[in-house]
Amino acid sequence: MRTRKQARIITRRDTLTFLGAIGASTAVAGLFGCGDGGDASTPSGGSSGSSGDGSSGASPGGGSSAGPGSDGGSGAFDAEAGAKLDAGGPQSGFIGSYANLNLQAHAIYSIDMALMDYPQWTFAPDSGETRVHEVGTWWDGGDALRMHPPTVSERGSGIGAITNLWRNATFAIRELNFRFEWQAGPEYCSRSQLTPKFVIAHSSPALDIGSPVRNRPMLYLPQVNEADNATLNRANTLTIVPAQGTVRSFSLDPYSENGTYYGNQVQPFYFANTDGTFNGRPVIGANQVITFEMRMLAIGTAAHPRGLIAVRTYLRNGAVYERGCPWDWDAAATLNTSYLNEIQMFGGGYFNVGNPAHPNNYTRVGGLITLAANHGGWLGPRPGFVV
Repeated sequence: MRTRKQARIITRRDTLTFLGAIGASTAVAGLFGCGDGGDASTPSGGSSGSSGDGSSGASPGGGSSAGPGSDGGSGAFDAEAGAKLDAGGPQSGFIGSYANLNLQAHAIYSIDMALMDYPQWTFAPDSGETRVHEVGTWWDGGDALRMHPPTVSERGSGIGAITNLWRNATFAIRELNFRFEWQAGPEYCSRSQLTPKFVIAHSSPALDIGSPVRNRPMLYLPQVNEADNATLNRANTLTIVPAQGTVRSFSLDPYSENGTYYGNQVQPFYFANTDGTFNGRPVIGANQVITFEMRMLAIGTAAHPRGLIAVRTYLRNGAVYERGCPWDWDAAATLNTSYLNEIQMFGGGYFNVGNPAHPNNYTRVGGLITLAANHGGWLGPRPGFVV
């Protein structure tokens, strides 16, 4: 049986090089209703641990403040797999440029990719990965970034770092929602290599500009080929998994405190090049545009005494699938002491094994990139996404 220690599939510290964002543009306000309510923000008892394994990221930088924004009200939401969204819609808050991102002024802020100042992330110039900004290709007529994964091992591609969310350690973020829209290329699921890190977020153990990265809430996109039981494996198929650092949590349940570190359970849904089913669960084909919302809760609450690292996957037909684990899923992770401050990278992936170049092996992120600080619940997809 594999142990938690063996589940640390990447032990090296990732040192990242960031491409700076350029330019700034005007922002437009938007007010919408939101999804469900959620946790009270008062911390409850929770376990604490020693320092976890982190990676070194960019030094926090400054950011411009934007004008005032406004938030909507809350409504009911059914979190069960396959549930339909209720009327009222999600919250999108203030929409503008990356240069003007300020969660202290606007608790919900969406970066408009059409303004083209979102940061792009690269590991090294020899990675072999490529990125193309596409104008008007997204479902709503917005822009997208197409990312072809690295051809060299131990490299990555994606968007990021979305940094200094804590405003030079003057703004305490104990809960962070992160939402983006994504599509796999026609052959991405059959060509993607070895369990890429899909989203990497950073938190620090003190509200201090000099505080190091400690806990890293993450999402992975592993191939479905790890199970000890062969009936749980499927070729050219991926799933999405929450993790604290390199310790992943596989489970069929929307939230689990006793999942498996490898894919030894049926998962709520899967990704492949074409639609289908597997072990009675839906397989989402590469033709579909998806909204991912990651919710990170670094404190204990009444609803989540051990904190939370979770993801909801929203389909355009209204179906919703959820996976989550506790913040302290890795025993080294510290609860009630961490401050979220950065999305290091997302949308493409960090790969231990290079991907042979192919025109159909890519991912896209498009439209709006949304963040919410200390929101207390889920945002849901943005207006117009569900049809």
